[in-house]
Parts: sequence; structure tokens; C-alpha cells
Amino acid sequence: MSQNETKSRKAIKESKKKDKKFPWKKVLLSALIVGLIGFITVASIFMYYISDAPSLNADELQVPASTTILDRDGEEIAELGSQKRIMIQYDDISPLLEDAVLATEDARFYEHSGVDLRRIGAAVIANVTDGFGSQGASTITQQVIKGAFLTDDKQVKRKVQEQYLAFKLEQRYSKEEILTMYLNRIYYGNNFYGVAKASEAYFGKEDLSELTLAEAALLAGLPQRPSAYNPYTNPDLAEERRNTVLNLMVHHDKITEEEAEEAKEVAVSDMIQQNYESEIPYDSFIERVLEETEDELGEEIDIYTSGLTIHTTLDQKAQQQAELLLSQDSPINFGDNELEAGIAAVDTKTGEILALGGGRNKADGIGAGLNYATNPNGRQPGSAIKPILAYGPAIENEQWSTYHQINDEEYSFENEDDPISNAGRGYLGWMSMREALYRSHNVPAVKAFQEIGAGPASEFAEGLGLSTEEGLYDSDSIGGGNLQTNPLEMAGAYTAFGNEGMYTEPYSVRKIEFSDGEELELNHESTVAMSDSTAYMITDMLKDVITNPNGTGQSAAVSGLPIAGKTGTTNDDHDSWFAGYSTNYTISVWTGYSQPDSIPQASKSVPQKIFSSLMGHMSEGVETSDFTMPDSVVEVDVEKGSRPAALPSEYTPESEIVTELFVSGYEPSETSEVYDQVGSPQNFNAEFVPEEQIINLSWSPPSEEDREFEYELSVSVDDSEMQTITTTSDTEMVFDEISMGSTYTFELVAVDASSEDNRSEPVSNSVEIPEEDSDFWDEFFGDDEEEEDKEKEKEEDKEKEEDKKEKQDEENQEDEDQGSGDGDGSDNEEDDGSGDGSSDGSDDGSTEDSTDTEDDGTSGDDSEGDDTTSQEPDAETDDSEE
Repeated sequence: MSQNETKSRKAIKESKKKDKKFPWKKVLLSALIVGLIGFITVASIFMYYISDAPSLNADELQVPASTTILDRDGEEIAELGSQKRIMIQYDDISPLLEDAVLATEDARFYEHSGVDLRRIGAAVIANVTDGFGSQGASTITQQVIKGAFLTDDKQVKRKVQEQYLAFKLEQRYSKEEILTMYLNRIYYGNNFYGVAKASEAYFGKEDLSELTLAEAALLAGLPQRPSAYNPYTNPDLAEERRNTVLNLMVHHDKITEEEAEEAKEVAVSDMIQQNYESEIPYDSFIERVLEETEDELGEEIDIYTSGLTIHTTLDQKAQQQAELLLSQDSPINFGDNELEAGIAAVDTKTGEILALGGGRNKADGIGAGLNYATNPNGRQPGSAIKPILAYGPAIENEQWSTYHQINDEEYSFENEDDPISNAGRGYLGWMSMREALYRSHNVPAVKAFQEIGAGPASEFAEGLGLSTEEGLYDSDSIGGGNLQTNPLEMAGAYTAFGNEGMYTEPYSVRKIEFSDGEELELNHESTVAMSDSTAYMITDMLKDVITNPNGTGQSAAVSGLPIAGKTGTTNDDHDSWFAGYSTNYTISVWTGYSQPDSIPQASKSVPQKIFSSLMGHMSEGVETSDFTMPDSVVEVDVEKGSRPAALPSEYTPESEIVTELFVSGYEPSETSEVYDQVGSPQNFNAEFVPEEQIINLSWSPPSEEDREFEYELSVSVDDSEMQTITTTSDTEMVFDEISMGSTYTFELVAVDASSEDNRSEPVSNSVEIPEEDSDFWDEFFGDDEEEEDKEKEKEEDKEKEEDKKEKQDEENQEDEDQGSGDGDGSDNEEDDGSGDGSSDGSDDGSTEDSTDTEDDGTSGDDSEGDDTTSQEPDAETDDSEE
């Protein structure tokens, strides 16, 4: 093929490509077909929805269907919407009120035919520029239809039917009649239906023409979200909503800027009367029911006028008792009428709310006044938070035992100088976690929180339904920080401790039935908040809060009922709590003043007394089992004071052993060496005293100086079996049960006074007692006879000496007489032989020599005695006395 032919073919192909055009016709035809099919499909669906729409019923347009509330047993407790209404005519509606309502809900009400397409677009823009909720998309006509006939069906179907019926309603009724229907049936919160009833209840005004601009604006704003804008419980939000309505009235030229600003100066709390009472029973509980129902169904359904049947968890017996305890007839002494209280009672296992006590001075009526049981603002929990932020996380994350030792000492928060107080109870040094909890000492809780860390503590609390979004500080561990809560939240959190660590968010609604027969079963799932070991160990310690003599919650006790719980008091005594539980029920009670003030000392135990009364009442006739220890926990005997925990030795005194709980696998294995076997007594002597026929026993204590001892003394006679004769703390004893000729063996054992099982090795000593006729006795008594013989000899010698002296005196007298007769020569002769001095000296000396010789071996008194006769009786008397 030539080169020219090749080029020619290429040129032809390129020419054909250029001549080819885009198939617009096919595309348009296809799109038309698809669009037609889609239109037919949508139209068919819409036609189906329209054909299925309910028919207009004049009665239902005027009086809404009531909503029925049932208790846990299916018994009706309230019918919302069935109360008397104050029906009005169009002429009763003041121009000011109509302007406020139309500016807020439907500014083109008199221009559209039931559905306002421009309104839908305007609503989107208004919500962006003026804030969400500034303007709704539904017209007043649509709202009448929605509240009267439609249920919470699929959104598209309901909207189609709503718009269709709105067109039909506009064809049948005038604008004035439709507006009157709307104002007669709309819900204004707190169980007030219709604008006239709301005006009377909130402002005490039956004549709508008497409403001020501020009041009319508030009424116009409430129907959008009656619970959120409740002027009793949320006055700030209600005021914001009212001001939005005033701005809308200015925007639509209904009022001037000056008039709006003047109306904004009036506080909502100053506009509302506080003493209006409703006939609805159990209002504190029903408030919670309506909140849960609204959360479940959304704002599209008017709960109060939709003919619902709501199955609740209410226990009327418990609710009536809770209300009695808060009433003027309460058996509890509150101290004064201003002290408020909130009560929440929950099923421990299921999380079902059984009763709610909203307050002592709360106005009757749904939403009428602050419900302290569910207080959205919360209050500080005090020490009731310790199991949740300190000790629970410590067991869960670090496997602390109930014995874990913490030093209760003077201690301060970081960057603070003032020490943390133990409520005036001082510091006790090292103590177990158990003791720290039942005594409610603060320093150990703070130390535990710091050791575990804010992160794990926050995670633990969140798992129990408590919010820690604002963060946790060390002071939160003792309930004086950021965390705020209410009785219902605390009751829910404590249920997990009594339910093996499983948490179910407290709920009051089981099932919702719609007017068309459809049912909505509400699923309330449980989650694992903690291990069963943590739950049981916390529970076991919290039982001591009530039963231990040093526990802070003794007034909460219920006779014969195993319960656990914790007290709580905040700084300056502004709040007082008790949260406790059995295996069946969990109850949390708060008391305090609406404006924080110190609770009198005598009133601090009120929460415990309320708990005790309500728990006892609810538990009557109900079997209440004790808490069961899981396999993940073990009981172990521990020696007191050991750090870390140590097992007691065989010599540890019973008084120094405590039984504590440990997570299985984390129990101690080391044995304490603090206590060993008692040493034996020393220097054990046994000495027989013959003259008294006794045996003196004596000994010295063992060498351990830091112990107190008792001594057990036993005796064996002639190798018989040992018999214990005494136990004494003395170190000497006299044994007087003597039999002659027997051998006595004594055995002595030292016993630790604090532990009877700690005994020393025995020491012994023996004594032989001689027979009565033995040489021993002869020799012994022979010595006495010899002494008596000497005494007799001495007396005989004295008598001889006295005789000799008398004889000598007589001879001397004779010599004198003779000398006197013979003359001086005779005297001189005599004198030559022995003069007067020589004779006297010889006589005296011979006498004394003789006496000395005879008295040899006698007493010194005799040898040194005077020659005078007068001295000798004394000497004899002395001898006799000897």
C-alpha cells in the first residue's frame, strides 16, 4: 500500500470523528423517563400516606387525648391532660398575646393556606442568624394537626399527612378558630394546658387582657420546649427564650425596640407566682418520667396530648413513704422548716427508680419548684464520694486490699499551707483502708487519690454515671471539688457496688404505648463498671461504716438487715449525705439549705435517719440476702501493723490479728517475725522452810522487756502427774500444802499476757521433804535443847554466885564484929594481912574471876553486868525474853 493511500484513510477517519455529535436527545429522554418514574413513585407514596391519614375529628381538635401513667404493677397513678381546662374564645385573646404568638410561631398565619413554603426557608435562616429555636418551620395549623391526630411515625409519612390535613383544616375552619384551637390545647409545662390555664397558674391572671408584654412573650415562648424553659426550675433559660420572642416581635413590627427593652428588664423569677398547686400525685417522680419520655420520643411528639400510656417503675409504697418523710407529718426531726432534702430509691439489681422525694418545701405540681432528687445543678457530695474517686479505683487499678496501710498524718494539698482536716477528729497515724473509710478520715482518701491518679479515678466515676467533664482535683477525692451530683446519680452509682460491679443507668420508664396500639419497649442495658472483687471489697468496708463502733453511719442501721453505706459532709457543713444499699434496694439522701448555709450539728444525721426509715419500710416482708463474696476475693488473717501486710506467726497474739480481704492472687505470703516464742522464766528457786513447813518459790521474768507475762505454776508430788496450781502475774509464791517425806517437783511456764497461745518452754525445780523421825529433825531440835541446857546452867551459876556472896558477906560481918570486940591490935593484925582496900579488891576480884569462869559462853550482858543486885533482874528478864 502506497504512502498516499495511508494518509487518505487517516484523513477520512478524522473527518468522520469531527462530524460525530453528543447524543443530547438520548440523555434528555432518559432523564425524563427516570424523573417520570420517580415522580410517579413519590406521588404514589404520598397518595398512600394521604389515604392512610386520619380523618379530622372536631372533638379531638378541641380537647387533646390524655396521657396515662401506670406504676410498676400496671395500676394507673395519673392521667395527664384530663384536668380542668379554662377554655377561651377568640375574643378572649388579647391583641398583645396574639402578636407575641404569631411573631414566634407563624408570622404569615393569615396569608398561607395551612403550609407556608416561605416559612420553611425563613425558619432555616432565622435559626442560623438568631439562634436555634428562634422560629419553627411548622405553621400553627400544622401544629394543631400534629398534636391532635399524628403519632411518632416515620418522619416523611408524618410530614406528608400533616401538610395534607393542614390544607383540609384550613378549608373547614377559619383562621380565628384555628388560632383558638391552638391556644386552648397547647402545653405550657408543669401540667398546664391551654393559655388561659397557664396564665392563671404562672401569673395568677384569669383575664388574658391583663397580661403584660413580658408575660405574653413568656407564654408565647414556652410551647416550643416546655420542660427546658420551665420558669420554676430554669428561670435563666426561660428568660432567654422570652427575650427571643421580644426580638421577634420587634422584627415583625409588633412592638418597638424601647418596649422590648423595657420588658426585658423584668426578671422571670419576679414574674412567676410560687404557690400554685397541682392535683397530680407523685409529681417528683412523674417529672422524671416525662423527662425520659421526651428524651426518647423527641420534641416532635407532645407527650401531654398524644394519648400515650407510659409504663413506669414506680413503687407506690416506697413513694408514699418518701413523701411522708419529707412532709410536715414526718417522724424525722429536721431541726427547722428551711432544711431541704432530696431522696432517690433505686432497685439495686435493675436500676429501676422506685421512688423520688423532691423536697420538703417544693410546690405541688410537675415542674413546680426545684426537684432536689434530680437537681440538675447538683451539690458537692462530701465523703460519700470516697468509694468512687479514691478507694474503688485503688482496688480496681492497683488491687489494694482492705488492709492496705495509709499514714493518717498532718498533710496539705499541693501549694496550700493549711493542713487537711479530719473534721476535728485528729490524726491517727498508720491505719488500714478499711479503718480510714469507716472513720471517714480525709488524709488517707486524698493520698489514695493522688497515688491512683485523676485519670483512672475519672474513668471509674464516669463508668458509674457521674460526669467529670470539668476535670478532677485532689479536693474532689473528699467531695469538695468540681464534681457536683444529686441523689439519683449517687443512688445509681452505689447500685454497682451492691450488684457485683454491674451498672445500669437509673430509669423510670419501661414501655410506651401509642394511641394507635404500637408499643415501644425501652432497653436499659447494664455495663461492667468494675470487677466483682472491687464491688464486694468496697461493700464489706461500707458495712463497717454502719456496724463499727467508730463508724460514722451508725444511725442508718436497720435491725436484722445487711446494709452498706457512706456518710458525706461538705465544707462548712453546707451539705449532708447518706448513700447506702442492700442486695435489693439502694437509697441516696441529701439534705441542705436552698441557699448554702451550715447545717446544725443535731441535723447532720438526718440523711441517715431518712435512709433507715425508708429502707426498713421498703424491706418489710421482703427477703434480703447478705452480700456474697465472689471467688475473686479471699479472706486472710494479717498481723496488725505489718507493712506491707504479713501473715501472723504461730506466736502472734490473737489481739494483734485482723481478718482482711484481698484480691485473689494478691494476698500476702510472708510471715511476720515481730512475735516469737516467749522465753522461759529465769532464776527459778524453790526453798523449803522447815520451821514454817512451807516452800518459798521465786523467779525472774524472761528476758523480753517489752511484753507483759503471766506465769503458770504446776506441781507434781512424788512423780505424779503435773497439776496446775495457779496462774499469776507475780514472780514469787508460797506453797504450804506440805506432806512429810514427799518430793515436790515444780514446773513454771511464762505466758504472753496478750496471747495465751504463746507459751515458753517450762523450767522446773524439786524439793525433798524429810520424814518426821529422821536424824535431820533430831539434829534440828537438838540444837534447841542445847540452848535450853545452857540457859539452865547459867541460871544455876547465878544462884551459886549469889549464895557465895551472901556467905562472904556474913563472914565479913562476923570479922567486923570480932574486931570490934578485940581492940585495935586485932584490927591492925588483920590489916597487915589484908588492908581494907586490898581485902575489898581481893574479894571483888575473886568474885569476878569466878563469875567470868562460870559465865564463859554466856551473853555479853552477863559478863559486863554491874555487881549491883538491882541490875541482875534486868539481865534475867532480858535472858528470859531471848
